[in-house]
Amino acid sequence: MRIRRYTLAGALAFLSVVFVAGPALAGEKGPVLSRPGNHQKPLKIDFGVYLMDIDEINGQEQNFKINAVVLLRWKDSRLAHPGPGKRIVALDSIWHPEILLTNRQARLRMPLPRIAMIEPDGTVTFRQQYVGPLSQRLRLRDFPLDTQEFSIHFALTGID
Repeated sequence: MRIRRYTLAGALAFLSVVFVAGPALAGEKGPVLSRPGNHQKPLKIDFGVYLMDIDEINGQEQNFKINAVVLLRWKDSRLAHPGPGKRIVALDSIWHPEILLTNRQARLRMPLPRIAMIEPDGTVTFRQQYVGPLSQRLRLRDFPLDTQEFSIHFALTGID
């Protein structure tokens, strides 16, 4: 199998995504656990992926093992503070979208702490590293001269 490595300027891909975020999940209370902004308008969330490595490709298991960092950034003016600098808070103490890798084959390791960094203007940044196997149909008919395309499927929950 021939493996091609693709890099996007250091393998960092940023997308500006607009999500229509709904109210917080049932049972949540408090001003920072509900969705920020006007609930009638979409909430802009910047989404970035840094693929550090594909650690393994397993034809028998039909998977590949990734080591990637995902970055989310959005603005929540309720969290603005006088500064100086960033404030670090537990992610579960504020509203946030939850990232799911929908083609994971097993529980992924997430070695980074679940924290958010908040700028004085209320800009929230969250980073998480994901390590583990993702399912991928591998076509090995032309092995060892084959080429493969690998996909990472993301979904965000906690939004409508």
